[in-house]
Amino acid sequence: MAGSIGPISLPNYAGVDFNQILQSIEAAGQVPIDQLQQEVSTENSAVTALGQIGSDLSTLESALTQFQTMGAQTPMAATVSSGAPLTATVDSTGGAQAGSYSVSVSQLAQAQVSVSQGYSSASDAVGTGTVTLTVGSTNYTVTLTSSNDTLQGLADAVNSSGAPVTAQVLDTGSGSTPYVLELSAAATGTNDAFSVSSSLSGGTAPAFTTTVAAQNAALTVNGVAFASQSNTVTDAIAGVTLGLSGAGGPYTVTVAQDTASESQAISAFVSAYNKLLTDVASNTQTQPGQTPPPLASNGAVESIGLGLQIGLDGINLSDLGITVDNNATTNNNGQLVFDQTSFLNAVSTDPSGVQQAFSQVYNALYPMVSSAQTPTTGLIPSETTSFNNLINQQDQQIGTLTSQLQQQEQMFISESGQVQAEMAYYANIAQLFLTSSTTGSGSGLSSGTLASVA
Repeated sequence: MAGSIGPISLPNYAGVDFNQILQSIEAAGQVPIDQLQQEVSTENSAVTALGQIGSDLSTLESALTQFQTMGAQTPMAATVSSGAPLTATVDSTGGAQAGSYSVSVSQLAQAQVSVSQGYSSASDAVGTGTVTLTVGSTNYTVTLTSSNDTLQGLADAVNSSGAPVTAQVLDTGSGSTPYVLELSAAATGTNDAFSVSSSLSGGTAPAFTTTVAAQNAALTVNGVAFASQSNTVTDAIAGVTLGLSGAGGPYTVTVAQDTASESQAISAFVSAYNKLLTDVASNTQTQPGQTPPPLASNGAVESIGLGLQIGLDGINLSDLGITVDNNATTNNNGQLVFDQTSFLNAVSTDPSGVQQAFSQVYNALYPMVSSAQTPTTGLIPSETTSFNNLINQQDQQIGTLTSQLQQQEQMFISESGQVQAEMAYYANIAQLFLTSSTTGSGSGLSSGTLASVA
C-alpha cells in the first residue's frame, strides 16, 4: 500500500509563506489518499472476518459429518469386565449387536519355535546341499554351497528364501557349544507350523527340536467353542474383535450403544453451530452507538445465520438433548444448548428417533454449510475474492494519487524557487535605487551598476 508524503521545508521570502502553501497542497492532496486507505483497512477487516466465518463453517462441516455416520448406523462400543486379559473393539464396518457375552479362554495361540543342537561358533560348517522347510503344503528349499555352508550362512539363506519362518543364530553361553540356530514361525497358529529336512554333506547338519509347538487360541463365548489361528479373534462376537492376552474366565464383554461418542459429537456440533452464529452476527449486525462491523449490511453473509436457524425448524432436537435459546434477556439469538441427561433419556426411550434426528440435522444443514465453502463459487470464497479485488484497485488508486501529489509538490517547489529568484532580483534593483537616492548622485544608476545587478 502506498504511504503518505513526508514534510518538505521551504524558506519564506518577502512575506510569502511558501511552507504554508506547500502544506496546504499536501493536506488537500492527502485527503482522498487517507479516505482510500481507511476504506482498504475496513475491507481488510472484512476479509479477516470472512476467513473466521469460513473456518467456523469448516468446523461445523466436520461436526455434521459425524452426524451423517451416526444417522446411518448407530455407533456401538464394547467394554470388558475389570481385570480381564483381553480387549474388545467394535469393528468400523458395523454389525455389532447390543448384548452381554461371557468369554472364557483356555489357551492362547502361539507360533512354533524350533532350535538346533549346539555348535562351537556361528562359522561352524553344516555342510553343502539343500535344506527344505515345509509350511503347510508348501516347500521352501535353500541351497548351501562352499560359500555359505556355515551355521550363519544357513540362517541367512532361510531368511532370504521367502519362507514364513525367521532364522537367527543365538549364543546361549552354555558349555563349549553355545551357538544354536533358532527357527520361528512368522505367525501363530497351526496353519504356520513347519518341519525341516535336509540333505547335507561335509559338515554337521542341524537337527531341530521343537521348543514351542504351534497352537491355536481356544475360547468359548456364551458356551460356544471357537478356535482361532491368531490371538486376534474376529468371528466369535459379530462386529467385535477380541484381543487375547491371557487365559482364564469367564469374563463379561458388554456391547451397547456408544452414547459417549454420540454425546461428544452433539457437543462438538452445538459448539461449532453457536460459534458460527455468533461470528456471523458480530460481523454483520450494527449495534446502537457502536462502529459498524466490517461486514455490516452484507446480506449474503448474514443469510448464513438465518439459514442455519430455518434449517433446524421442524426437527425434533429434543431427541438429541438440544434446545434453542431464544431468551431475549440472555440475547443468545437462537443459540443451541445441549443437555446430556436429556439425550440419554431419549436414547433409552426412543433410540430410533435419536438416529433419525442425527440424519435430519445432517440433511438440513450440510448442503448449505458445504456449498458456502465451495472454491471460487461458494459464498465465502466469492465474497473474499470481491473484497480482495477491490483492495487491489484501491491500492493502485492510492499509488496513482500519491505519485500525482509528489509531482504537484515538486512542481510547486520548482516554481516557488523561480518566483523567489525573480523577487530577489527586483529587490536588489530597488535597493540600488534607494542607495543612489540617498547619496544624492542625481544622475541615476550608472550603466556599470545596472550591469552588475543584471
